[in-house]
Amino acid sequence: MESTKIEDLNQHLDSVHAQDSEEKNRHGKKIRMDYDEQYTLCPRSECGIAVALTEYEDHLLAHSLQDSDIQSSSRKQSDEGYYKQGVRFLEKMVDSNRMQVGEYLKQKARLLESTKGGIDDNKTRTCGIIEYLRNFYSNDGKKEVILCLPVDHFSSNYADFGWGCGYRNIQMLLSCLMGCSQYKSVLFSEIPSVTELQSYIERAWKKGFDVEGASQLGNCLHNTKKWIGATEIASLFLSKHVWCKLVDFSKASDDGTHPKLFQWVSDYFKGLKTTHHQSSAMPSLTFPPLYLQHDGVESDTKIIKSKTRIN
Repeated sequence: MESTKIEDLNQHLDSVHAQDSEEKNRHGKKIRMDYDEQYTLCPRSECGIAVALTEYEDHLLAHSLQDSDIQSSSRKQSDEGYYKQGVRFLEKMVDSNRMQVGEYLKQKARLLESTKGGIDDNKTRTCGIIEYLRNFYSNDGKKEVILCLPVDHFSSNYADFGWGCGYRNIQMLLSCLMGCSQYKSVLFSEIPSVTELQSYIERAWKKGFDVEGASQLGNCLHNTKKWIGATEIASLFLSKHVWCKLVDFSKASDDGTHPKLFQWVSDYFKGLKTTHHQSSAMPSLTFPPLYLQHDGVESDTKIIKSKTRIN
């Protein structure tokens, strides 16, 4: 996201939602929405995400830990999982005099509780994104914007930085589907933690879902930093009786782009719009977001389709 877009969105939130500084998530826990927070882009070209200035140094430290893992030939992905990586980050904070021992012990206890409890602590969860985007674009007559069902954003923290994007995307999808009556009875009452999602995928494998993929990952995910992709996520949802469709766009065009992929996404959201015969440019929606797996290890969640109108 470009810095100008971030500034525009922050200005909108400041002007329209100044009185709405606290939001409750679906389970009644209050999440602070700090609209005065300032952001900057990560200088790492392979990252480039918007980072709060208050978290900038921690973000760079997480990159340095990731670099040390890559450079160390003795460390393997299976040697360290969510909890151990989190503890190592906290130890680095203490060593660099950026955290007191008392705070280190407190954070370590919280990390252990989150890991053993099986429920995500919602520390990286941002609610109300779709609602805010609807308001943000509602006054822009030059753009036709179609949004999916409400979905919350979950970002990686210091314990899963560099490998947790697949699990965080599962949490995003769950935040949407768990708000739908047809899925409540087959999914979860709370958003599972990263380590708990690893266990659920392993259970799906034991039920016979994606046997080949399970073999490639050594039939083990729990307490590891192994990357996952679309097939692992599909296995989890299928094991919970949620229908999934995998579409592979493996061959790019001559110029290296993927027009068929973009057309498929466009058709998905167009179908979403035409399903509802309403005059509104932003109709009531019943479709969840899309999960996109890039060639390699990166993944993201598609929540919006936008097209500029030329009058």
